[in-house]
Amino acid sequence: MCDPRENALIGRSAKKRDEWDVRALCRLFRLGELKEIWHSADPARNAFLLSTETYVQLRREVVRQKNVLKAWYRRGGIMVRGSTPYSEAGRRSWLEQLPAGPLREGARAHYAVLDALCAQWDQAWARLTAQGRAFAEIARFEAMPGMGPAGAHLFSALVGDPRRFATRQQLWRYCKLAITDRSSDGKPLGYQRLERRGQGELKAVSYHTWKGAIVSRDNEIKRWYAGSLARTGDQRHARLNTQRKIIEVLWLLWLRGAPYDPQRFAGDPPPAHLTHEVKSLTTAA
Repeated sequence: MCDPRENALIGRSAKKRDEWDVRALCRLFRLGELKEIWHSADPARNAFLLSTETYVQLRREVVRQKNVLKAWYRRGGIMVRGSTPYSEAGRRSWLEQLPAGPLREGARAHYAVLDALCAQWDQAWARLTAQGRAFAEIARFEAMPGMGPAGAHLFSALVGDPRRFATRQQLWRYCKLAITDRSSDGKPLGYQRLERRGQGELKAVSYHTWKGAIVSRDNEIKRWYAGSLARTGDQRHARLNTQRKIIEVLWLLWLRGAPYDPQRFAGDPPPAHLTHEVKSLTTAA
């Protein structure tokens, strides 16, 4: 299996025919230009990944349905704030604000859809955690400050095997945390930005871990972020440095099979090349 985005010779060719595509594929294969896509050979890992994708998709549907409810209330001239409109107790008072008739009945129908999605989401989480008990690295991930059960399960499932990445830079690129730099004849082609291809869920895991650690009491991630902020003088760069550090530590824990050590996280300085990032990033993290 290869990445079709790398095969522009075939996908974007002005002349396309099965016979010509075969010749082009053979030529790319002979030159070693087909980029292989990694697939796990472990059935348990594949089942775990499928359960994770189901969980993530249902979570997105729940968020989407909540946004539909917000828009429905706005049609009745009511601005929804907070999470009370979605709870069993809070929704009653919000429903009473809608005029009786189609608006209120429509809101009840949307609530029924939301409740069904939430029930399926809870079941998906139960299946995910049940399968996750077979993978010992998840418990080690959860020892990191700010890392919750959901983030630990997602990192384990979406990475699959830490040995598939030869360097931490490859893993950062997979997590959409690497910097893309395009130039021609020594001249830059546009601004530097974050990688757009990869697993956005892993980037979100590192962000929520950073955020959870920052709002908690004193911990190694909080101190490492403060040190990176002092060196770079930029909050975004310091946060991205910390997110990369979180991903790197999780990866090394998994590779070495070692327990989480707060002292080693705090004692390792950030890579030198990460403290001199260009301040012209145009893509928000």
